[in-house]
Amino acid sequence: MSRADQSHRRRKNPLAAVFRAVGIILLIAIIAICVPLIVPKTMGYQLYTVVSGSMEPAVPTGSLVYIKYVEPGDIETGDIIAFYGSDAQGSIITHRVVSNSNAMGEFITKGDANEDRDDAAAVPTNVIGRVIFHIPYLGYLLNFMKTRNGFFFLLLLPCMIILFVESISLLKNFWAYQDEKKALKEGKSENASDEQAPSEQEALPDGLQKEPGDAEMLNFEGPTEETSEQQRPEAQE
Repeated sequence: MSRADQSHRRRKNPLAAVFRAVGIILLIAIIAICVPLIVPKTMGYQLYTVVSGSMEPAVPTGSLVYIKYVEPGDIETGDIIAFYGSDAQGSIITHRVVSNSNAMGEFITKGDANEDRDDAAAVPTNVIGRVIFHIPYLGYLLNFMKTRNGFFFLLLLPCMIILFVESISLLKNFWAYQDEKKALKEGKSENASDEQAPSEQEALPDGLQKEPGDAEMLNFEGPTEETSEQQRPEAQE
């Protein structure tokens, strides 16, 4: 089988095509998950997950918000900011600025879904930054990835599947290469044997080579003259 035939056969293998498609899909999924989580951090963004519905419908629960630090003087009314709350836990709050009191050096905030303003104003030293954009429900995925099961199913397991698929593909290509190499070697050996083996005509010395049809011609020749004379009865005696 030629190299082209073997390559064509490998390309037509449906199982290998399915494995490769699964590997590509998983790789794309991993990249799609990691890009919005890693790339923004290299650009100075901080990522937080919204765990309450106080900012709905503008920012749904489970959204992943991207926050970038800005100077307190650049914050305007209507901006959504993230800041540390005044409680003992220091929870992070993401609310909209409804009043910017520069004279008092504080921001009055309120959740879009809340009826009342926040009890405590946000001071500039507690402000983390302004919400630049958000991706709905991606925060759920981020929180799940932080768990042991999420790390296994979303990162470790896909990587293991991709490694397995690529290993199978490499082994198949290696086996095909070995078979092709063996077949090529056997073909060269047969050609060398044919070239080295002399024919019957070439092995005979000069002058003793048979002409085609000699044996057949001898079978049909009549008796020789000497034989005829020996078989003739002696009439004189």
